[in-house]
Amino acid sequence: MKLNYKVQLLILSILICFLSGCVTTQQLSQPLPKKSRIAILTAFDNTAEFKYVGVTVFGNKEYKHQLSHFSVNAKINESIVKLLKDRGYSAFSINNIVLDLDKALIERGLTDMSVTNYAKTIINRIKKNYHVDYLLVIKPSYAYSAGYDDISFVINGFGVYSFGSWRWKQTFITGGFAVYLFNTNDFSQFWSSAGEFHVKAENDLLKDNFNQYSDSEIRKITNTIEKEYPKAINGKVISLMKL
Repeated sequence: MKLNYKVQLLILSILICFLSGCVTTQQLSQPLPKKSRIAILTAFDNTAEFKYVGVTVFGNKEYKHQLSHFSVNAKINESIVKLLKDRGYSAFSINNIVLDLDKALIERGLTDMSVTNYAKTIINRIKKNYHVDYLLVIKPSYAYSAGYDDISFVINGFGVYSFGSWRWKQTFITGGFAVYLFNTNDFSQFWSSAGEFHVKAENDLLKDNFNQYSDSEIRKITNTIEKEYPKAINGKVISLMKL
């Protein structure tokens, strides 16, 4: 039985929440108190994924490569800090601390999560050193796209992906992310969500290997990622924090 488009989108939303951890343990009933001190921690590296999904699995191709001169963390931090300051909060970025979110949360179901002792130790250290009320953590996550009549195209993090046959093919520069907001004074209060962006690109932007890219094509990819991530993350933070 073929699912209609609205049902596909509903299933897609559930899959995104399940796979990328976009579980909201509690909904913010109102914006955070003004003048709250918020530390921002981003966790993006420079590894991009390049992926082609064909009509059959036998045609699929995938590889990863590290992008040079890539400053997505700085772009995201600058954008989020400005957003929060414009809303009346005291916000600043910290990138000298590592918080492994795979070890930070225990998931018992789609609506039941808790903070681990490992995370409490790290967050307490941040609270003590920076005197913050909240910690906002942003990390790469899965990005999805619906194609044909199914929902089978996914990229982990960011990069270039293409799907379809030579007669009907689409290529995108894309990125996925997850956002986590922790109350440093009460570990029972934390919120999370996920999002993504897709920018249509020429089909020849996906190469068989990275050595085939020109300098201008690489700049186009990195510039697009550095531009689109802050915009998409800003929108998700506005929604999550009710700004």
